[in-house]
Amino acid sequence: MRILCGLLGTVAISGVAGAQPKPVPTKEEAKQACSLLPPRFHCPAGTVRKSSGGYLTRHYTAACERWCERGGKKQGPFVSVEKRFDEHVVSGTYQDGKQHGEWRRYRNGALVARQIFRRGRRHGVYETRHPNGSLAERALYDGDKLNGTRKTWDSAGRLKSIGGYKAGKRIGAHVKYSGGSRVAVERYDRSGRAHGKLCYWHKQGKSCVTMTHGTGVIPKFDDNGDVKETNRYVRGDLRRRIRWARVDCGRPPYSDERFRNGKRDGVLVHRMCRRGAVTSVTRGRSCAGNQCGVWTVVYTGSKQRERYVYDNKGNRTAVTTWDAYGRLKFHSSRPAPSRKHGSRAPTRP
Repeated sequence: MRILCGLLGTVAISGVAGAQPKPVPTKEEAKQACSLLPPRFHCPAGTVRKSSGGYLTRHYTAACERWCERGGKKQGPFVSVEKRFDEHVVSGTYQDGKQHGEWRRYRNGALVARQIFRRGRRHGVYETRHPNGSLAERALYDGDKLNGTRKTWDSAGRLKSIGGYKAGKRIGAHVKYSGGSRVAVERYDRSGRAHGKLCYWHKQGKSCVTMTHGTGVIPKFDDNGDVKETNRYVRGDLRRRIRWARVDCGRPPYSDERFRNGKRDGVLVHRMCRRGAVTSVTRGRSCAGNQCGVWTVVYTGSKQRERYVYDNKGNRTAVTTWDAYGRLKFHSSRPAPSRKHGSRAPTRP
């Protein structure tokens, strides 16, 4: 069922959130899932018809598949069905073991997504639809990458976003809408980096920033128009992210993190707030996405604190904690595990 999970992206299932959980299907119901497959299934000459039969996936979903094979590779039509909260059917064709041609996904008999493949790569039109049948997204792919104009709409048919892509990178102006009103305009150069004037609309008016080939600061705003996050970029690479708490937590930011090459790298400060007051402050450092060096947690209003030590690979080597009176509560240290001879790093508590 790998195709059911990954094909055509993720399509949201309306009505599931907040609904009462349905009982887990039984093995008998799983076998009945095969009855939902089309009765007529013709395989090309020289191929053998295959079927998975009814079974339960690891997500406790009744599922069944049917396809054609030649030389151990899928060749010709393919169809699968998955049933739990809703009935999902995926249909398409294979060529020499790779997806080829138009693939479609149905939910309760209604088309929700379609994608065109060329020898296993996305190529051509990609569309998704809302439960009411209206168009949700339309994009063009070339060589498994976005190439052309991509548009999205809400369930009422109002435009949500529009922008251009080339070889998977954003280019030109990208506009976002909410309830039919424009909320953001971002511009990108030919390399896919933000460049030029970026403007955002909110309750307090309009805010604009200027980026130079991916270098500058891009803010994010909450519903009231207050800055909730700032991201500093250098030539398109995120270097620093600062966030502010939703509640009044004083002047210091909620968190301050450094990045390099898409991973946390450098000093980190994180403040926990409750009822408008800071309750604890965490300080540490990351190395290429892994925790490294000394990390400390200090609780305000008492002498309680914690201290952790990590090696450059993110393995914890020492732990020390103190109680609210500043007395030593716990201490443990161990050498960094060796990765030689197939040894594994211990799981963090």
